[in-house]
Amino acid sequence: MKPEHLSRVIRKVTPEDVAQIEENYRHDEEAFRVCSEKIAEKNIKNMKLLDAEYSFSRAVVTFYYYAEERIDFRDLVRELAKAFNCRIEMRQVGRRDEARMLGGYGICGRQLCCSLFLREFKPITIRMVKEQILPLDPGKVSGLCGRLMCCLAYENPDKKHCSNKKSCCALEIIPAIEAKEEEPAETDG
Repeated sequence: MKPEHLSRVIRKVTPEDVAQIEENYRHDEEAFRVCSEKIAEKNIKNMKLLDAEYSFSRAVVTFYYYAEERIDFRDLVRELAKAFNCRIEMRQVGRRDEARMLGGYGICGRQLCCSLFLREFKPITIRMVKEQILPLDPGKVSGLCGRLMCCLAYENPDKKHCSNKKSCCALEIIPAIEAKEEEPAETDG
């Protein structure tokens, strides 16, 4: 990871800090529940709440949501500010960020790269799929987010091959699975 991506260390964590963080996690769950109820009350159908997160000092609550289009949530923010008595931030995230936050397992059987170690998303093109001679079937080359799998960039001929194979999704597994499926079933004869 590049140094500019790391947060500045202020001091060592104390037992009081750990207790504060654990308490914040409990408050995060409550904030998520309350916000979900308010969204249902306001009948905002195209807004999918993903996460709620208090700042360390609990001065700010950030709500992460996914929506296909812009949403007018000014009334919602006013009600949440009254309920929590702090500043409210609403952050709209994309499909890939949604998959990162929710987590899951990819077609390779491993934890999603985006939730495990990827910090930024690189553009993935259908050209990468074609150059790797993979099937153009969207179900086989799309991740949980519905976009082309991020791991297609790992074996892209324009890029260097992975130096650490364990950190990459094993694309060799996919053709092996397909070959297995194509084998004729044995018959008792």
